[in-house]
Amino acid sequence: MEWLDRLQEATGWQGPRYACDWAGAEAELGTALPADWKELWARFGPGSFSYYLFALRDGEGTDSLLHFWRGLREDAERDPEWMARYFSPFTLYQPADGKGLIMWGRSETGGRFYWLADSTADPATWPLVARLEYGEQWHQLAMSVPEFVYRTIADAEFQPFTVADPQFPPAFHPAEDKAPHERPE
Repeated sequence: MEWLDRLQEATGWQGPRYACDWAGAEAELGTALPADWKELWARFGPGSFSYYLFALRDGEGTDSLLHFWRGLREDAERDPEWMARYFSPFTLYQPADGKGLIMWGRSETGGRFYWLADSTADPATWPLVARLEYGEQWHQLAMSVPEFVYRTIADAEFQPFTVADPQFPPAFHPAEDKAPHERPE
C-alpha cells in the first residue's frame, strides 16, 4: 500500500475511514475489484483530489462506478458503432466475456480513467487506460489507481495527466455527503 501511504501523506488527509460496500458492484460485474482501490475508498471516501480527479464511488448514486458502467452499456446497446469507435481499440467490460474497460474515475476537465479488467487475472495486475478527452489517444499504464492519483496531483513530470502545481499543494476535498457514511475506527 506504498502509493496509498504516499497519497495520504501528500494530501495530509487524516479523516475517519469510510464504510464501503463493494460487494454489490463486484457481484454485478462478476469480478473482484483491486484491493488497493477499495482501501483508497476506505481511507478517503467520496470527494476530489485537488478539485480535479474524482474516483467513482460504491453504491447506486449518479457518481457511482455501477451507474457509469450501466450507462455505458446502455449507450453501447443504442449505438454500438459509435461506442466501438469511442473505445477502440478496447471494448467495454462485459461480465459474460470477463474482459474490457471498467471506468473508475473522471476528471473535472472530461478525462476518463479505466481499468483494463480481466476477470481471470488478479485485479492488482490490471493496467489502467486513460485519456484526457474524447478523440485523444488512449494511454495504457502499468500502475495502480493510488499511484495514478498520486502522480496526477503531486508529480509535475507525469505528462499528460499532471495537475501538480507548487502553488497549490496536493489535497483531498471530502464531499459534503461524507458524514452519513463514516464509521469509527
